[in-house]
Parts: sequence; C-alpha cells; structure tokens
Amino acid sequence: MSKLIQNPLRGVLACALVLSFLLAAYPANAGDRTVTMKFLKGFGEDSSNGLNYKILVQSLETGNRYFVWYYHSLNLVEGQNVVITIDRWDDWKTISNLRNGKEQGVRKVIRVD
Repeated sequence: MSKLIQNPLRGVLACALVLSFLLAAYPANAGDRTVTMKFLKGFGEDSSNGLNYKILVQSLETGNRYFVWYYHSLNLVEGQNVVITIDRWDDWKTISNLRNGKEQGVRKVIRVD
C-alpha cells in the first residue's frame, strides 16, 4: 500500500508544498512589471485629494519624477529605493518598501515636469 494512502496528512502536505512552489513561480499577472525608483521626499498625509500619503519618487532608469498617493504609511526613509508594480497598460498598481516588507496600492500618480 502506498505511504501516501497510509498517511493522508503526508499526502496533503506534499500537495500543498508543490502547489505553493507553483504559485510562487508564476507571476501574479503575466503582463505586470516592476520598476525600482528612489524615494526623494515625503509630504505626509494629503487628505485634500481624498487620499492619504503623498510622496515624490524618481525613476532610476529615466530620471523622471512622480508624485504618488497611497493610503497607509510605508515608513519610507528618504534616499531608499522602492519598487513599483506597473501593469501592461502602464497603470501603477503597488508601491513596496523592501526594507520592511510593507506594500500599498497606488491610488494616484502625477508626473512632475
């Protein structure tokens, strides 16, 4: 008799392990990409837009600067890098602080000229 049949918990754990590996290897959305940017300045809460935190970031690739709004603090430190997830339509989806693992959905973005 198979060991997996003798111990069903072992079979469930093996399946869960394989499934978690497959999910981790497959991107959340195949068209998404990530871009690393430098956090230049935080402006604190900006409820005048109906949104909370407002920051200024700069693309490491192009040098373009952007104001970004999101709901909850990421506890960013000026000068650190953040990771932005952008979908296939160039909409900014999330901003991540890799130092502490916090991530927030991006609510609004405006390019600074």
